[in-house]
Amino acid sequence: MKCTLLKETFEDRLSLASRFTSSRVSAVQSIQGAYLNAHKDGISITTTNLSDFFYTTLSGKIETEGSVVFELKKALEFLNFLQPGDINIELDDTTLTITQGKTKGHFNTYPADDFPELPHLDGKTYTLSENLLKTLPIVLFSASKDETRPIMTGIYVVSDNEKSYFVTTDGFRLSLLEYTADDLFKDVVLPAAIFQEVIRLAKGKSVQMTLSAEDRLIKFTIGDIDLYSRIIEGDFPPYEKVVPKSSTTTIQFNKEDFTKNIRLVSVFAREQADVVIFDITKDGMFIRPKASTQKDSQVFQSIESFEGEELKIAFNYKYVLE
Repeated sequence: MKCTLLKETFEDRLSLASRFTSSRVSAVQSIQGAYLNAHKDGISITTTNLSDFFYTTLSGKIETEGSVVFELKKALEFLNFLQPGDINIELDDTTLTITQGKTKGHFNTYPADDFPELPHLDGKTYTLSENLLKTLPIVLFSASKDETRPIMTGIYVVSDNEKSYFVTTDGFRLSLLEYTADDLFKDVVLPAAIFQEVIRLAKGKSVQMTLSAEDRLIKFTIGDIDLYSRIIEGDFPPYEKVVPKSSTTTIQFNKEDFTKNIRLVSVFAREQADVVIFDITKDGMFIRPKASTQKDSQVFQSIESFEGEELKIAFNYKYVLE
C-alpha cells in the first residue's frame, strides 16, 4: 500500500476515529488501532470498540492499493508535529511509514484479518433535523452511566399516533422530550452515548438515521462519516407511571438567578449529602442546606408567579443544576 493525502484531513479524521477505539484488554488486539484501506474507489478509515463503529472516506492519490491496521494514538501524536500539506503513507511488511519531506515516522501494525467487519444493515431511514439534535441534550444528560444496567444507559424512543417521545432515566431523575414529525420513529431503545457523538459531529447539520430492528443495528450518516451502534435489548422502565398527571404548586422565576443561588447554597450543602431544601411561599422561596441551623446559611429566591399551595421540598442540588 502506498498513497499520498493531506495531513490536515488525515489528522482530523483520525482524531474523530480515535473516539471509537478500545483501550480495554481484548482478545482482538487490532481494535486498539485504525483500519486504513486504500482501494480504487478511495481511502477509508474504520475504528471500533466492538459496540460501535466509525467509518469515513477521504480523498488522496493512491499509487498502490492495500490495507493495514496501525497504532492510531502514536500516529496522531506524530501528525500533530508535522507541517500542513501532503504526507506519504507506505506499508512495508509489518511497518507503516508516514513521511513528510525528510521526516519519517514508523508505526507498528496489527493483523488486518482480525479486524471486525463493518456491519451491513437494511432498514428504514429517518431524518434527524437540526432542531431535534439541538434539543436532545435536554434529555441525554439524565441517561445512566452504569453499564451494569444497560437498558438505562439508552434513550427510549416511542411514538403514538401524533408524536414521538424521547425518554431517559438513571433511576434518580427522568427526562422526557415530545417531538412532532411527519415520520414517527419506531419504538426502540438506542444508546445515549452514540447520540452524544452524533450531535458532536453534526455541528448544525441534519443527520440520516437507518434503523434495522431485525439486525438490532442502527447507522447514522453525517456527510462522509458513518456511525454504527447496536439497539439495546430489554424493557425500559414504565416512564408513564413516573410522570405526574397533576401538580399542587407551580412557580415561575429567573433561571440565571436561580442557578446562582443554588451554587451559593451548595457551599454548605456539600456537608449535608448535597441536599438542599426549597421553602416555597407566596412571597418567595428560601433555599437552604438540609438540617441547617444557621440563619445566614440560606438564600432568598424571588418568584414571578405562584399558583397552588405553599410547601417545603428537598432535592440533590447537583441534579437541580443539571
